[in-house]
Order: sequence, then C-alpha cells, then structure tokens
Amino acid sequence: MAIEQPWERIVPIHDIPKERLIGFECGVSALDQWLLTSAHSAASRGECVAHICVDSAGLPVAFFTLSATSISPDDVSNKFRGGLHGLIPATLLGKMGVRTDVQGNGCGTRVLHHAMQYALRSAQLVSSRLLVVDALKVDLVPWYESRGFRRLPNAARRLVCKMSDVEKICSQQTSGHFIG
Repeated sequence: MAIEQPWERIVPIHDIPKERLIGFECGVSALDQWLLTSAHSAASRGECVAHICVDSAGLPVAFFTLSATSISPDDVSNKFRGGLHGLIPATLLGKMGVRTDVQGNGCGTRVLHHAMQYALRSAQLVSSRLLVVDALKVDLVPWYESRGFRRLPNAARRLVCKMSDVEKICSQQTSGHFIG
C-alpha cells in the first residue's frame, strides 16, 4: 500500500517567506527554532541547502538539509573507504523534521527517501561516496539502520550509507515516489 504524501512539492528555503515557517512543529523545539530563525541565513552562508516540503497552501510539512562533508578514512571500514586513503567525500543529511500532525504514517521515511534522491543527484555532479547522518537521539539509530544506513564503529549516533546503496534504494522505489 502506498504511503500518502502530505506535501505537493519540495522547494529551497529561499522560496518560502519566513512568516510561512511560523507554527511549524516537529516535536523537537531546537529543530523548530532553527527552521524559523536560522535556516534562511544558514542557506545564505552556504552552510547547507534547506529543502522544504510544502503543501498546496504553501505551508511547510517537512524539511531536510544537505551539505558537503568528509569522513576520515580511519573512521570507516575498507568497505566504505573504497580504496581511498585520504578524506572521503560525503554528503551530510544534517537536519530533518516532519510536522507533528503528519508523523507516524511513513512521512519520515518519505522525507528520507527524497533526501537520498537529492543527495544521489548531487553525487552524480560532484563526487560524494557516502551519505552521512547523525541521529538526533541514539534510539533513532535502528530507524536509520532499517533504511540502509550503517553505524560507524566509533560513533554512537553517526551512520553512513554508500552512494551505490543509496542508488539501489532509490531505484527500488515505486514510480512517482520521488516527485519533487
């Protein structure tokens, strides 16, 4: 059974007036506050690209951020290094939130899949071997693991997914799943 998508499109943060972000709540006040007060400036500084999932009224339903990062080869196994000995180019899924009234029916997974597809598109233009996420809480680690990520051995909440695996995950999605 397909999961219903409560948003109409995904747009960059600069396409959303700040006042449209007022009232967004994902259940983590630090993320809500960041989206309202810091997301526009973080994107302007080149710190991240914030993508906002908006409904037909133009209100935010969810969001995710992507940015460039790198991983030390000492932090990952040979499998994730892929023969690289220097810093490993990666994409960071830095922040992600889903409005509380639509949580619990697979929306988080859908947002993650969109973020994965955006990261994959980016990696096809600018090299990135891994998609990296830092789980907000340790109890979210199994959620990410069940969606293709693997925990780094020396980091309780940092997980990675090889872009080749991201590509497989994205290709297994039903058509229309990643409509932006």
